[in-house]
Amino acid sequence: MVLPSAYLVYTAFISAIIYPFVVHWAWDAAGWMSAFNEDPFMGEGYVDFAGSGVVHMVGGTAALVGAKVVGPRMGKFNKDGSVNAIPGHNITSGMLGLFILWFGWYGFNPGSTLLLTGGFAALAGKVAVTTTLAACAAAVTAVVATKIKTNRYDLGLVANGVLGGLVGITAGCATVEPWAAVVIGIVAAIIVIYAVDLLDNVLKIDDPVGAAPVHLFTGLWGVIAVKALLFRKAAWRQRTAANPAPTGCSWRRAEQLMAQLIGAVTILAWTGALSAFIFLAIKYTMGLRVPPEEESGAWTCSSTASMPTRTSGLPAPASSARRAASEPGLRHKHAERMAGNVFETNPQTTRNTLANPPKRVSASLRHVETSPDSLLLIAGLLLLAKVSPTQSPSGSACPRCSRDPRRRFCWPAGRSDSLATTNSSATWATSASSS
Repeated sequence: MVLPSAYLVYTAFISAIIYPFVVHWAWDAAGWMSAFNEDPFMGEGYVDFAGSGVVHMVGGTAALVGAKVVGPRMGKFNKDGSVNAIPGHNITSGMLGLFILWFGWYGFNPGSTLLLTGGFAALAGKVAVTTTLAACAAAVTAVVATKIKTNRYDLGLVANGVLGGLVGITAGCATVEPWAAVVIGIVAAIIVIYAVDLLDNVLKIDDPVGAAPVHLFTGLWGVIAVKALLFRKAAWRQRTAANPAPTGCSWRRAEQLMAQLIGAVTILAWTGALSAFIFLAIKYTMGLRVPPEEESGAWTCSSTASMPTRTSGLPAPASSARRAASEPGLRHKHAERMAGNVFETNPQTTRNTLANPPKRVSASLRHVETSPDSLLLIAGLLLLAKVSPTQSPSGSACPRCSRDPRRRFCWPAGRSDSLATTNSSATWATSASSS
């Protein structure tokens, strides 16, 4: 986990220094590798319609360097080099995020036409079609590939595979044919799945959300695929052409492929060097990573400002966290302990503790973060109680409060279950009948 202050520093550095230079080189008419230059680089220039390289490779390269400098999470790698999977905490939220991103891609890719007049609406429509085809092809491929590779369906890898397809088509969404978009999506999904293995098993880099496989590796594939599959020169230049209808094509020209590769290598070198500089500078000055006791234990507001406190039963003692941090062999066990129930006693003791929690347990439970599902359940119960009110037989006031009983969660008289025969319900029924 990265310190919030460090996050602000390197985010500002990437946004203000690293990214603007790449945008100028690739998209400005005066950029040295821009396709809009009056004298395009190597005849055609570097073609990247919506940013597989300019946007995604920059972010993916910075993420890879940052993950290497920060180091792996506790419990990710064992002493023998084997990898421990640390799954996400909520796959439902992850899939929701996938569809939100997918929807946003229709503003990212078709919106890069910049205009919807003079024939540009037709180009935006084609971009939307190729974007959709690549994403759908990547989704199907990721489902099949994960089942074949792991003998199970992994929704986390499927979500990243879809995003990989979207990243891969971003560079050539306006220049490739629909069939090529399908090929780009298929290859991108496979790249994502095996890039995760490359980072975990070969490079030993812990990338918690798969930023490098999704943005760096498939971004590089997207830049290459612009030429490797099909490139239409007129389609790329119709941003400034009077007649946007594409005419003519350029097949597998070596100089265009070389321009794409040189542009990609330039982005990798520039972003990688400056990202390493800023991450190492932060690490050895203000600090980049949270202390081990905070990483392995519950979050506290001391270092995360307004971040909510996260607990799982009881917070892990600070001594346990420090011991796990100092002894790498205990990290995985400690991470598993924090991921599940904190109680490490026999089942009977656990049940007794849960039934009669000590004061320190009750105090800690007051800070447990309430899930959205719980809030929705409570809201539904309140709405149900308001729609179907419970009223005493005679309409008299409930003795447990001075308000109208129709607004209370009182059990009606005559219920046969155990809750209806409690002392409070019996007293209420007696007083109601006597009145």
